[in-house]
Amino acid sequence: MNRSLLLSLLMLTAAPVPAGPVSEEASPERQRRADVPQEFDTRWIATRPRTPEGVYPNLPADWVPLPNDRYEVPDGQPLAGVRICVDAGHGGQIWGPTRGYTAGTRGVNTGLTESEANLRTALFLWDLLTQAGAEVTMTRVREDRLTPAPASPDYDGRFEELHIRDDIAEAAGCDYFLAIHHNAPGGNQPDLNYTAVYYFDTAHYDAEYNAAPRYGPRHPDEELTAERVSLARHIQRALSERLGLPVIPIAPGSENDMGHEVPHGDYHVIREIDIPAVLIECSFMTNPDEDLRLNDPARAKAEAIGIFEGLLAHFRENPPRPWSERRSQ
Repeated sequence: MNRSLLLSLLMLTAAPVPAGPVSEEASPERQRRADVPQEFDTRWIATRPRTPEGVYPNLPADWVPLPNDRYEVPDGQPLAGVRICVDAGHGGQIWGPTRGYTAGTRGVNTGLTESEANLRTALFLWDLLTQAGAEVTMTRVREDRLTPAPASPDYDGRFEELHIRDDIAEAAGCDYFLAIHHNAPGGNQPDLNYTAVYYFDTAHYDAEYNAAPRYGPRHPDEELTAERVSLARHIQRALSERLGLPVIPIAPGSENDMGHEVPHGDYHVIREIDIPAVLIECSFMTNPDEDLRLNDPARAKAEAIGIFEGLLAHFRENPPRPWSERRSQ
């Protein structure tokens, strides 16, 4: 990885960029696009108008976001000193493939991009975690890619765009990694809507995996897997309760079934990192009702609170540990 690029990305640590004002007109805030804002900004929660070519083409003309006061964390700073990386999945998602790999789904009615939905929830979560004393690294705080778009139309830049997220967490010495996403089913299933939190079992780091590792060898670690399972379980329970959604149904014997109530997932960002890491699919943007709820910033805040509550529940049973220091042992 280009060292200067990684260092510049790490300057995004611990704080998100305030979104521009609701108006699309130019403003000092929009022009400046400061990389390191210092405090919670209610403009994060404003839904910006879009042109017909952009997202939100089908919102009612009179639709207005609901008031959304800041959620204050109770009981002091229970996460003081805990180092957490929050990864807003995707980034720079636009119509068409012209900027290489960004992936992500879109709201079935509104056109809201998953990239922006993930970022909203991640920004609310940043505020909760920092209020609670955590040292938070954000992989992104703007609606951009993390790596340059590939020059070749024959390569989408997928691996670089995914792996840099783990690089950021590792360079910042983070001990926990939370990837924020929203879901879409295979096929036409508009009624589907549930919460799922995935972990990766280190038992899958076998001889075949390590024969030619792309990013460095990884080895089975039962202790790390157990921590990941617990983290996923507590977040999934709390998020499901906060959102009023069921949890993922896991078919016995399926690729997701590893004998736990949370699904196993072979996803790059939680596979290629050696700290407790989970990938959180908050809800389904392909569900018409959920899509409309996600256009209300209160839904993003509820998602963040659910994740935060699950994290607190996990740490009550599993006190925070400096997992990143195990790399040097």
